[in-house]
Amino acid sequence: MGPILPQVAISRGVGPGTVGLIFSIYAFANFAVSPYLGKALQTGVIHRKTLLLSGLLICAASAASFGLVTLIQNAHAFTAICLLLRVVNGIGSAAVDTSSFSMITGLFADSDSFGVMMGIAESFLSLGWIVGPLVGGYAAHIAGFAAPFVLTAGLTFLTVPILVLLMPGGQVEAGERPKVPVTIGRLLREPSVSVLLVAAMLAAGSLTFLDPLLGPFLQSVWKFDVATVGLCFGVSAVLYAIVTPFAGWLGDKVGMLVIIVAGFVLMAIAYIMLGPAPPLQPLLGPLFGSWLIWASLGLVGLGAGMAFVPLLPALLEHLDEVGIQEEGLADVVSGLLSGSFSLGGGVGPLLGGVLANWFGFQWSAAAFGALLGATGLAVCIVGLLRWVAARGEFYVVFRDGGIL
Repeated sequence: MGPILPQVAISRGVGPGTVGLIFSIYAFANFAVSPYLGKALQTGVIHRKTLLLSGLLICAASAASFGLVTLIQNAHAFTAICLLLRVVNGIGSAAVDTSSFSMITGLFADSDSFGVMMGIAESFLSLGWIVGPLVGGYAAHIAGFAAPFVLTAGLTFLTVPILVLLMPGGQVEAGERPKVPVTIGRLLREPSVSVLLVAAMLAAGSLTFLDPLLGPFLQSVWKFDVATVGLCFGVSAVLYAIVTPFAGWLGDKVGMLVIIVAGFVLMAIAYIMLGPAPPLQPLLGPLFGSWLIWASLGLVGLGAGMAFVPLLPALLEHLDEVGIQEEGLADVVSGLLSGSFSLGGGVGPLLGGVLANWFGFQWSAAAFGALLGATGLAVCIVGLLRWVAARGEFYVVFRDGGIL
């Protein structure tokens, strides 16, 4: 959609701000419904497999319908239909994301490969980010605006009968439903849960913050052509896809929070160096060059993968430690995490655009880097408090045992 929709919208008199809203409203719709879909899974209103298949059908239908928006010439009608279809697509995507996270948790939460499986799932997600714009742009060039949407709808629809035949029903569903289900409010009242959900939002935002900013900056300052700008955007997505399985594996070995903090440190460094921040330019001297762009964007992808993949295991570990262990808890947490990630993806471009209008690209990137660093510090504090609490608990047990 990215390579082709803006031109079509602008040709109908739709302003750039409205085009940005068409892109962002998908993420906001996903965020709005994800927690409630997770709650519906936990209470047994709908099963994981049913939610997954329904979400895929909704995504397929909305994608196919979007291919027809070029038939609308009136700017207001065009905008209204685009917004409606993006909302529907966001709801379908929320169903797919929430059920997928919940299935992975149900199948692998008690195994040593939980982090690895989360990483593999994220790798395939990022593969879609890489392939989607490339294939979509090429398909539109060959066969017109509707082609990428029809292709996406057809492939999505084909996955439904395949999953019906191959996916085992009982193994992917939750166990006995809790008599008193845990509420979303109860989870959000846990400070550590709120911190980790904000971390998820900013990890997603780190991948979209530059969407409205990077192209104009590279073309005006570094004189990059359009093809090179496209490659720059691809660097983060490729490295995100590469690092995610290893991030999960490392999290299983050294601790999920350690990997999350390391990811935020990398992203903070990357954004501060991306401009780079004006005070750093004289210090860099002859090292100041376009290579910083490539290195920084690579670090953004690496850091985002390291920050996001361990979040679901880390959330479930923390809730287990504080005594929240209700059956179906993973369903609610999956919905909250999916919604936070989607919200970050939608807020990122809006925040980037506002900051750039006020402060310019270099200071905006540095400010966002500082925010990422502060988030990493907050997650580090969460980890230290958990470590202190664990040592304190050990001390009490040790004393009760009569050794002291």
